[in-house]
Order: sequence, then structure tokens, then C-alpha cells
Amino acid sequence: MLQQKLYSNSSNKKQSQVNICLLCRGTKLLCGKPTCPILVRTSSISKLEIANRNEIFGSSPPSVFVGRFGYPKVMVGPMVPPFQGDTSYLSKFNYWYNAQIEEYVQRVTSLVRGMYPVRADKPPENYNFLLNLHDLALSSKPVDTHVDFKGKIISKIYLSEDVQPFGPYGYLERMEYTPSTSDKAIEKVYYDKDLRATEAIWKLYEQKRSLYTIQQVFSLGMLGSKYRRKVVPTRWSITAVDDSLAKFLMNKIKDFPSIDEYRVFFSSSMGNVFSVILIPGGWRYEFIEIFHKGSVWNTWSEAPAIAGDFEGPDGRTTYASIGGCYYASRFATLEYFDKIRRSGGAIIIREALPSYYMPVGVWIVREGVRKALQENFKSFSTLNDALKEAFSKIKANFNDVLINSNLLKSLLRQRKLQFNY
Repeated sequence: MLQQKLYSNSSNKKQSQVNICLLCRGTKLLCGKPTCPILVRTSSISKLEIANRNEIFGSSPPSVFVGRFGYPKVMVGPMVPPFQGDTSYLSKFNYWYNAQIEEYVQRVTSLVRGMYPVRADKPPENYNFLLNLHDLALSSKPVDTHVDFKGKIISKIYLSEDVQPFGPYGYLERMEYTPSTSDKAIEKVYYDKDLRATEAIWKLYEQKRSLYTIQQVFSLGMLGSKYRRKVVPTRWSITAVDDSLAKFLMNKIKDFPSIDEYRVFFSSSMGNVFSVILIPGGWRYEFIEIFHKGSVWNTWSEAPAIAGDFEGPDGRTTYASIGGCYYASRFATLEYFDKIRRSGGAIIIREALPSYYMPVGVWIVREGVRKALQENFKSFSTLNDALKEAFSKIKANFNDVLINSNLLKSLLRQRKLQFNY
């Protein structure tokens, strides 16, 4: 089934490798190599030097990371820059949306990551260190933090399609911090041991807490009923929060009247172009990604690498083949329908250009779709006209995209349209 989602107009070896890369994105090592060659190449571009230091002192945004390698034994720790002050911007993704990719990577990788081993399948209360991190995450403003490491800081960058770039790291020996005022909304759900995690996530979202904050406290095992709290790797927590909030919103919009027109929106950032097509009727959703030659997941082929996945009115019961970007885009779309108190469906197309040469995290998709849906849209009475407008900003060939689409093909068949582009 997954192979049907991937487009190739060539049978040569390099084209096949592009398809593997787009499906894998450095997470499954489908190429058989011990590490992802694309991420090794791009991370070497971005190495930082922390000259022979074994300690760091600065203001954590606050920010914490939970690794996934070796699960359930994972590495957890604070992220601290080598400077003090208001560093909250380092964890505000909407702040970076209009930045250049080089500037963003340079600034966020100034955060030095402490690493301490814990078992994710054990209650957080088993570790005093985790409880200290809970204190950090409860803070309403940056926290002055001093970290000592076992040996020198390792000057290496961690890149991923799902999470933000992470900077140098070290194995943590001791951490001291100056307590800050607690965020009352987070504090309330943290101490409510009878509240389910999904309900706590929704409460924090309704109280306008950032998704970064919600993902972080969920990842640290700070939400949920007393005996079910567990540490969750940061990568997994991001998708879990996007998925949980989307399900709440999906249930809400079922009672709203449908939009009565096709709407087309656009936005772009860091070499990514987002085309959003909203369609009348009940909830249906498709997310399609196009990576052109020279972009991060298409370094070999002349042809664009294309992948997509979709769902119908009842959502989906299996994990999307293209990973976290699918869920980030879906959440942003449902958020818009809830805001305008209307229902409908959506086809989201993300096009990555050669200037998107290293991954910055799934946030770029969420914020890209959010930004598009905040802009003025063009309305159309027919799908045909809406598609012409959408593809006027897309470099990829329409028929190549259509091959990888399920929802779009279904809509065109239903309307018996011949789309000429």
C-alpha cells in the first residue's frame, strides 16, 4: 500500500533511493546504512563549537528534550543556551516562520542538551531528576540554569524531520536552577491526578498555551491520571498532541454547517510552499508532499519525489505513511474550521524547493498551514477552477501529483471533470 503512495517516473537506482528517503526521512534506515547519509551531511554543515567546556550556564526557555533511541531506556534533560535573558523566542515556532533557514538553525542549536538516562516505562516519581525537570517545565518564564557534564560537551547537531534541530549535548552530572513563577494553567492540570491526558491537553489548548508547551509537559509525563503517567519521547509527543487536538476539533466541526465554496490559500517559508484547498461537504482530508531535486529528501533525482496520505469522514485507524507532517497539517486545518465555525474537507499540498536543504522539524508544516489559513483566500464555485488557482503556484506537474492522490482523484471522478493544466 505504501508503495502506491510514492511516485517515480524512472526505474533507475537513484530514483528508487529518493522514494526510500521520502518514506524513511532518517527514522527507519531503510537504505541499510547505520546512519542516515542525508542527515550526516546536513548536520556536518551546522556543527557548533563549544570550546572544551564541561558546564553551561544560561536561561532555559524553559525547554526539555526526551530522546527515543533505546526506548524504553531513554535520555532526558534540559536544554540551556550559553547566555541569559529572555530566551523564550527559542521555543516559539511562529516567531521563526519568516526567518531564513540558516538563522533559525544557528539560533536554536545554541541550546545545549543535557542527557540523563531514565526508563520511560516507569512512573516519573521514581526519579528526583524528572521531578526537577517538571519544576522547570512549570515555569512561566525562562529559568536560569547551571548544568555540569560528565566530560566535555559534544559539539554535534541533531537534525530530524519531526523535531526542531538540537545543538551540542553532554551527559549530565548535576543541574541547578533558580525557580520561577509557575504557569497556573499547567500547574492545575499537573496536580489533577484524576484528569485524563487527552482532557488535560484540550484544557491547556483552550487556555491558549502554546503547542510547544503542551507537547513538552505531555512528553515529561506531567499529564494524565496518577498511575498512567509516563515519559514520552519528544518526537512521539509532538504527533500525539497534534492527533489528540485534531480529534477534539473533528468532533466539534461535525455540527457546523459546511462552507459553500472552494477556498484556496497560500503561504511560504524556508523554501516550503503551502497550497491549501478547502472543499465543501463533510470532513475529508489529504496531505501531499513534493520534494524537488536538491531539497532535503531528494538529493539525487531530477524528478520530484512525491508522497501522500488521506482519510475520510471518520478519520483514520492506522498511522499515516508520511509521518508527523500529516498530523500537524491536519490539526492546523481543523483549527481553522473550528475558528470560522464551519465544516468542510481539505487538500493540502506542501512543495519543498532546493532552498529547503535541511529539515527543521514538523513545526514548519503546522505553522505553514496556519499562516496560509490566516491570509486572504480566493473563492471558487468549482473544483476545477480552485485547482487551476492552486497549481498556478506549484512547480510540479498536476498529473504527477494526481498519481499520488486518493481524495483528489475521487473528487474528480465524482464531478466527472477533466482538469487541464
